[in-house]
Amino acid sequence: MSTEAPLISDPLMELVNAFKAALRPTSAPPSASGCPMAMPVTFAGKAAECSGFLLRVNLFILMQPQQFSLENTKVAFLISLLTGKALQWAKAIWNSNNPIINSFEQFTKHFSEVFSTATDTLTTSDQLFRLQQASVNDYTLRFHMLVGASGWNKIALLCDYRQGLNPEIRAAMALYDDSIGLESFLQRTTRVSQRLAACQPPVTAPQSASLAACSPVPEPMQVDSTRLSRTERNHRISLGLCLYCGHQGHLICNCPVRPPRPVVSTTHSDVETTHLTLLPVVLHTTEQSLSVSALVDSGSFGNFISQECLNQLQLSRQRHSQEYAVKTIQGKPLGRGRIRHSSPFITLQVGLFHSERIRFLVLENSTVSIILGRPWLQQHLPELHWDPCDITSWSDRCYEQCLSNIPRSPPILIHLSSTQVESPEPEIPPEIPAEYMAFEDVFSKQAATHLPPHRPWDCAIELLPGAQLPKGKIYPVHLEAPDDGG
Repeated sequence: MSTEAPLISDPLMELVNAFKAALRPTSAPPSASGCPMAMPVTFAGKAAECSGFLLRVNLFILMQPQQFSLENTKVAFLISLLTGKALQWAKAIWNSNNPIINSFEQFTKHFSEVFSTATDTLTTSDQLFRLQQASVNDYTLRFHMLVGASGWNKIALLCDYRQGLNPEIRAAMALYDDSIGLESFLQRTTRVSQRLAACQPPVTAPQSASLAACSPVPEPMQVDSTRLSRTERNHRISLGLCLYCGHQGHLICNCPVRPPRPVVSTTHSDVETTHLTLLPVVLHTTEQSLSVSALVDSGSFGNFISQECLNQLQLSRQRHSQEYAVKTIQGKPLGRGRIRHSSPFITLQVGLFHSERIRFLVLENSTVSIILGRPWLQQHLPELHWDPCDITSWSDRCYEQCLSNIPRSPPILIHLSSTQVESPEPEIPPEIPAEYMAFEDVFSKQAATHLPPHRPWDCAIELLPGAQLPKGKIYPVHLEAPDDGG
């Protein structure tokens, strides 16, 4: 005798199944007053589809008021259209007997708060502010999609729309004042764009010699050189995604990964260029040596070598352990924008005696062979003479490690001798004979270093009366130039 376990019924599933059975068409022919609305599609929880799903549900209920007289009936109908994580959320709300299941307005409000908020998308105001024209029709369509949820007034919307236009169309629309209204301004913009396109001269077929220069380069967004499908294009426009790479936060005109368009011809003008600070260096490998010029750049985050220079040294690059994103001072990608490879260790010689083993990051499409950046400057602390670029001094660390091969001459012994002018005072005073003891002060060395004291009297010199003075030639006090005449 076998016993069957009682089936556990789910009240939510029973209600959903009963409601679906009530909505199945009967065998009777539909009446003229039948609902013209199609059944809304199911919703799985995608934030981009939430507002459209609620709109279809509200329209379906609005067209059949006799079937949705109760609030919980409307809620049950909405739940019957849920799948995936949205159904799991509704099941938790229903099983907990939350009061919002008795009010369709509160339920849809809470439903919108849960599923229509996307943390990775821009707000409507941000999307309007960043909206730029690619084609006037697409631009106007995208603008209409954002206007309803923006909350902006008509004047602000018209000003934002005008700023997003191409300069040519914006200049043509300068004839119209803001008083014509937003809708009239949008319609006239479309007509002006169509007329400007019709006035453009026809594009003549290029000659066969320039076909290669005029052919467009296939872009990543074009699979097998084909354009986006209309469905994918509308999907990206509705979500505010870039039409080129499919990412958020920018439009196709500002896409950072989109390569520049090739041009047929360009006009070159002579401009004054600034010479870079280039330092002559020598790269040594086990096979060869190569003299190149290195750019000393304190603003560079690393030390770089060009792919061309690495090829000249016949060295293979290696996959680096870390990938770097390299940008210019304007924030644009430098080269391909990514550094993924590094060189093997190379001997770098600066000057005659400074040498080191160094590993460079490989920079593709570089116009300079070597870039010595901030890490190299912080390591060696050189003193630079900028014009011309030369290193005048190295750090103490360099004298111990990088300049160890400097030839040293043997030490030279120099003998120095000194002469003392004044002899030291003898410790024992000199012996003075007894007969000279009265004149002891005359023999004092210390007293001999001073002049005798000044006397107040004048010692007269007595002349002999009647003595004959000595005869001699008298010379003048001032010398005069000799007389050439004799």
